[in-house]
Amino acid sequence: MRDTQSGQIFVITAPSGTGKTTLTRDLRNTVDGLGVCISHTTRTPREGEVNGESYHFVDQTTFDAMVSNGEFLEYAPNYGNAYGTSLAAAQVVLDQGLDLVLEIDWQGAQQIKALRPDAIWILIVPPSMETLRQRLESRQTETAATLKTRIEAAQTEIDEAKAADYLIVNDDLDTAKQALRSVVTANRLRFARMIGTKPSIAALFSA
Repeated sequence: MRDTQSGQIFVITAPSGTGKTTLTRDLRNTVDGLGVCISHTTRTPREGEVNGESYHFVDQTTFDAMVSNGEFLEYAPNYGNAYGTSLAAAQVVLDQGLDLVLEIDWQGAQQIKALRPDAIWILIVPPSMETLRQRLESRQTETAATLKTRIEAAQTEIDEAKAADYLIVNDDLDTAKQALRSVVTANRLRFARMIGTKPSIAALFSA
């Protein structure tokens, strides 16, 4: 699935309430050469969402068929719905030489690392579980029961991500933004990546 001219996959995981969406959005807005892959989901579209732009909205039967046919790079259930990243759509992005940033959960990250060991897994965590609890409570959208569920899920998200390549603590948002950008920049400067994607640089070593 990969050659030296294709892009890199960056997988970003984090517990709910850690700032993953904000950080990922900032990365896409400030770093060039990043591609987007629209996910498939079985959930009902929310107001303002457009099929094929926000998500590819499909029914459970269609989703299950795609799983059976091996059409997903990764897929996982999430709060009663299923989400997945199309293998074909991801390859289109990578074949353009763009880096693909995926904002998913630990289950999807583990699947991608099994299929693509060269993928870069970035885990974002809060400075403490108490800080995370306070952030979730400040939303004023959680009941005591859902808050408990999210805290338990957060602990699982962290425990299952010990194979991550990078760990970013989101204690200060601006610092975390810079750290995430730095991970992408540093990986683009790896020797094998530079040689594989820049013929003029590779020529320096051909003599």
